[in-house]
Amino acid sequence: MKKPIQKSQKTNSASPSNNKVGTKKATEYSKPKRPPIPTKTQLRLWIEAGGRCEFKGCNEYLYYDQLTLSEANYSNIAHIVAWVKTGPRGNKIESPLLAKDISNLMLMCKKHAGEIDLQENLEVYNKFVLRQYKKEHEDRIKTLTSIHEETFKTKPLVFSVNIGDRLIPISTESVFHAIKPKFATKLVSDSLTINDFNHNAGLEYWQGYTNQIKNFVDNVKGKYSGGPLEKHISIFAIGPMPFLMYLGKCVGDVPGYDVYQSFRDAADEKNRWRWVEGINGNYETYVTIFSGKNQDSKSVALILEISDNIHSNHLDSVVQENWAVYKIRVNNPSVFYLKQKEQLINFAYEYRKLLDYIKFTHGPGCEINIFPALPVSIAVQCGLSLLPTKDPSIYIYELYKEEAVFKRVLKLQ
Repeated sequence: MKKPIQKSQKTNSASPSNNKVGTKKATEYSKPKRPPIPTKTQLRLWIEAGGRCEFKGCNEYLYYDQLTLSEANYSNIAHIVAWVKTGPRGNKIESPLLAKDISNLMLMCKKHAGEIDLQENLEVYNKFVLRQYKKEHEDRIKTLTSIHEETFKTKPLVFSVNIGDRLIPISTESVFHAIKPKFATKLVSDSLTINDFNHNAGLEYWQGYTNQIKNFVDNVKGKYSGGPLEKHISIFAIGPMPFLMYLGKCVGDVPGYDVYQSFRDAADEKNRWRWVEGINGNYETYVTIFSGKNQDSKSVALILEISDNIHSNHLDSVVQENWAVYKIRVNNPSVFYLKQKEQLINFAYEYRKLLDYIKFTHGPGCEINIFPALPVSIAVQCGLSLLPTKDPSIYIYELYKEEAVFKRVLKLQ
C-alpha cells in the first residue's frame, strides 16, 4: 500500500529555492536591458532603408506579411556591433559608443536579423560585411527615390488577337511583375482585344484591321487625348505575326519603349512576361544568309527563322525564281529560344543592318516580302525597327497551314 504524500513534502516541492523555472527568471532579470533606440533614429532608419530588409539580396517589404498580406510592422532593428560587449560582434569600446548610433543599425526582416547573429555565422557576417550591406542598400534606395517621377513612368500597351480559335489572355498581374522594379508607378493598362479574327481570310480582311490597330496605338501614345505624348510605353502583345509587326510600326515614333516576351515555360502566371535574368549569355547568335543569286532583282524575300523552321515547300509557289532571297536564323529555331532581352536587342541590330543592305543593294524602289517564324517580341520589334520615310515597300506573309502555303496578308509600309 502506497504511503500518502506528507504535507511538508508537497510544500517543499513547490519551494522557490528548488524551482528551476524561478531560478531562470531571476537570472534573466539580472541581465542588462537593451538601451531604447530613440524614435527619431528609428524613423530615419526606416526612411533610409526604404522600409525594406537591408540584408543583401532580400529587400523584403517590412510593413505587411508576405503570406497573409496583413499590415503591421514586421521589422527588426539589428545591431551591427552588439550593444553589449558579449553580444555578436560586440567589444568593450564600440558596443557602448554605437548602441544607439544609426550607422550601427540595420532594418531587417526577422529571418535575417536572426541569421546574422548565429554563432556559426559571425565570421561570415562580420561588421565590415554588414556595413557594406547597409551602405549598398541605402545608396540604392537614395538613388531610386531621387530620380524624378517621370523617369519611372511607363504606359502599358496590351494587345491580343486570337490565333485560330484560341485567345491567350494577358493578365494585369503578369504585366505588373514584368514591369517592376524598373518602373514604380501605379499600373493602369490600355488594352485592345480582338477575339473573333478569321485567320483564313484574304488580304483585304487583314488590311481592314490596320486602322483599328493604329487608332488604338495613337490613343495609348496620347495623340488623340489632347495631352502630351507618352514618353515611354511597355508593349505586351500576342497575335498573328503580321499584326504584331504592324503594331510595332505604329508605336515606332515613341521616344522610349520596352517590348516584353511571353514565356511558355514560366514557373507561374505572374512571371509569364518577365525577362529571364542571370543567364551567362551563351545563346546562339543570329546568322544572316544570302542565296547569292539575283542581286539586281527588285523583288526580295526575307525569311526569318527564329521560333521555327520554314520549309521550302511552303515557299515554292510564292517565291519566284527571279527573287533575291535573304534569311536571318538561328541554328536551332525553337519557341523556347528567346530568354533574355539582350537577344531581342541583338536581333534588332542584325535586322536593321540587313534592311539597310537590301536597300543599298536592290535600290529604294525594291519590294521586300517577309516570311516570319518569330517569337512575339521579335515580331513587334520588326515593326519598331522600320524607318517609315526611308525603307522600301514591305509586305508580310502568313502561313495558311491547311493549304501548306504562305500568302501575302498585310502591307507594312
